[in-house]
Amino acid sequence: KALKTAQDNNDTWTELWAYSGIGDIYFDLGDSHNAIRSFEYYLDRATGLGSKTDRAIALNDIGRVYLEYKEDYDKAREYFLEALDLAVLTGYTLMEGVATANIGVVYSKKGSYKKALTYHDKGISIVRSLNNTYTEMQGLSEKGETLFQMEKYKEALECHLLSVELSESIGNNVEKWKYELNAAKTYEGLEDVDNAIAYYKQSINTLSGIKKKIKSDALKQGFSDQERQIEVYKRLIDLLIKNNMAKEAFRYIEESKSKIIKDAFGDVKPIAYDEDLQNTLSQVDKIEKKKEAIERQLFEERKKPKEEQDKTKIDILTNTLATTEGEFNQWMLTLKFQ
Repeated sequence: KALKTAQDNNDTWTELWAYSGIGDIYFDLGDSHNAIRSFEYYLDRATGLGSKTDRAIALNDIGRVYLEYKEDYDKAREYFLEALDLAVLTGYTLMEGVATANIGVVYSKKGSYKKALTYHDKGISIVRSLNNTYTEMQGLSEKGETLFQMEKYKEALECHLLSVELSESIGNNVEKWKYELNAAKTYEGLEDVDNAIAYYKQSINTLSGIKKKIKSDALKQGFSDQERQIEVYKRLIDLLIKNNMAKEAFRYIEESKSKIIKDAFGDVKPIAYDEDLQNTLSQVDKIEKKKEAIERQLFEERKKPKEEQDKTKIDILTNTLATTEGEFNQWMLTLKFQ
């Protein structure tokens, strides 16, 4: 409505801010196509109005889409660096902190964890100096994810729990459910099953509250099918079944409204503990971890300059990955019919 009113009245500034807000909503819903399109309109209007601060925000927003949804880390880094340059040029300290932290996330995604931590700490320090709770909680969560990848679970947990606390203090459930998921995964890494289950449940409860506010069925389904939302249900269901709580697991299978979850678990009988089922779940986890490890190795090799790549290693890894994916699909089929 704001966008239409602004366009009808040739109010370019309001049009600019409307595109920014619309882009943020599409981003939260996981609609990368419309998010980028909205942010590009925002960038175009900011450029036309000569607003360097809005240009910096728009560039950072586009970078976020490439980072989170398109997984094009080099492209994301280009946008973040351009946003950082503009922020420094204009003295826009908040965006300087945000863009710095986002560059840290790029390095983390590419496996350069120590370099990532340097950027995380610098970004957090900047936003803390401004008493900006929202960006601080985001920076802490990102640092926690890097520490998790380094298997420094206790340090990671401190970051994630503080992110949860800060998100609660400002009532931001859109981010809170992600922080609760991260805390649950970290508790799982620490083999603290009770707290892991509690935080997975908390994350799902927070998600349910968000879904109730989405009126469009199509948008609600798209939101429910985001990879991280499927992950929180899958991890909780796995833990519940492994800990003899199959009946409770079935409530979450139905609640998830996800075809992927139902395909994996939909035919499992919610009655007693099943030793064969326990074994199958264990094999699924084992094969999944093996698949992820091969994918990481393949990614690391392929990101090298072409002249430095080991073609033989790439061929072996590619073939091994294909075999492993076949094994994984077989175990998932077994799980479905069990």
